Amino acid sequence: MEVKIALVYAMTCIACVQSFGTNEALNYLSQFNYFESNDLSTGHLRSQDSLNDAIRLFQRMNGLNETGILTAEVQDLMQMPRCGLPDNTGTQAINRARRYALSDVKWFKTDLTWRLENTTPDLRRSSVREIIARALKHWSDASQLTFREVQSGDADLLMKFTSRDHGDGNPFDGSGKVLAHAFFPTSERRYSIAGDAHFDEAETYTDNSYAGTNLFQVAVHEFGHSLGLGHSNNPDAIMAAIYRGYVPNAELREDDIAGIQALYGANSGVPEVEGTEGPKARGSCVANFVAAAQTHTAGSYIFNDTHAFLVDLFGLVSEPKPISNIFRGLPTNLDAAFYYEKTGKTYFFKGSNYWRFADLQMDRGYPRSIRVGWGGGIPDDLDSVFVWSGNGMTYFVKGSNYWRYNFLSSSVDPGYPKSLSVWNGIGTKLDAAFQFENKLTYFFTDGEYRRFDDNNFQVAADYPRRSTRWLKCEEEMAMVVSPDPTPDDGMMTMVTDDGSRGSKDALSVLALHACLIFSVMQLHNI
Repeated sequence: MEVKIALVYAMTCIACVQSFGTNEALNYLSQFNYFESNDLSTGHLRSQDSLNDAIRLFQRMNGLNETGILTAEVQDLMQMPRCGLPDNTGTQAINRARRYALSDVKWFKTDLTWRLENTTPDLRRSSVREIIARALKHWSDASQLTFREVQSGDADLLMKFTSRDHGDGNPFDGSGKVLAHAFFPTSERRYSIAGDAHFDEAETYTDNSYAGTNLFQVAVHEFGHSLGLGHSNNPDAIMAAIYRGYVPNAELREDDIAGIQALYGANSGVPEVEGTEGPKARGSCVANFVAAAQTHTAGSYIFNDTHAFLVDLFGLVSEPKPISNIFRGLPTNLDAAFYYEKTGKTYFFKGSNYWRFADLQMDRGYPRSIRVGWGGGIPDDLDSVFVWSGNGMTYFVKGSNYWRYNFLSSSVDPGYPKSLSVWNGIGTKLDAAFQFENKLTYFFTDGEYRRFDDNNFQVAADYPRRSTRWLKCEEEMAMVVSPDPTPDDGMMTMVTDDGSRGSKDALSVLALHACLIFSVMQLHNI
């Protein structure tokens, strides 16, 4: 099977080999949203640095070594068939350690209708209908969604085969390039193009064959967009942007399931990938954590003295494992850990030494001395280290004191240490702390955790909570994955940590902005 897949991949690349250089790469990266803004529309030329950054993001999105260089491997992938939607959409940035991505909207209901407007001459209509129904069933099996076919009239999800310019502002480009595209859901209670999926009729669609383009795989992917998922940066996921050939018995990957369940919850008959109904960690519900940190792409971990727990926005992802089984070379009984986004590295501390990891791989030359590696101003035997989401600065904690470290000067800032009591509500000792995937900061002490409110510079309301919530030992963590769209009535709707909703009028919003400005002015004193 692997040989066949590799052969199809190689044949596809050979078939589309053309003169592909910097100009073509620029067009590709611009089309699929790898630049921060469209410089061409403002008359600015793209710099070499911006091109390198865009290539680096493309490499990250597709599981390649991030060199920022237009290698032959990058060129080959850019010429592969793919989905027509941009790769960086919604609130889930490409820099996420998280794999799946969510758009900014989801359906306001879970019972959806679908209709096949036309079909392709490549397959019988009955076969196309069966493939569409099977593709939708993959999403309903993993979530609380249901799908019902209608034969005429309006439908939430409308599918059609078309080619070139077909009236939606996104013309197709012929065989072997963009295969299909779909439109994200709507929160409005009326029918529109939202949720529709269009398939390029220039392709040759097949079923259960290595020839042509597998309609089922393309349909499952596009329907993921119709339901609110963006492109995954896991190249093996159904929601990966690039089509790499026919995969027999293709199924949703854990990453795809996690994404759809984050939007609509789990099907009661299917174990949740994220939530409290999944397998609990054996013997792990005594949550005395000693360290916590993200990694670049391998997820977020919380540590007790002996084991590492992989967690995400809804709690424990999988069974805990001995620390050295995941992070080879690390000792037990760690003191602290943190992830620094600008270097893409995770740092671990114990006693007088520290270790540096790129995801799960230790860098060469470690461990090293804390006093040598951190400019001499950081003490040994730390209690915790964290990057505060309020200003991006790194803080080292020992006992009741903390030090602010400046990566630019490679030294502790003047005026430190300071008393931990400055951080309102977290107490005078810490066992662990970290900035999580949602860009919020959490503090752990004596089996409890606190979320910090950056705007008010104090622990958020309704905290502390028991740390066992991270391990699926209690109800799932009530964190917002993606904010609801702001209504058009001039009011700002806010979703709070416990799911409650509140409205602020324009004066309240202005007051909040004034508070934020004042808070920013005070950051240099923290």
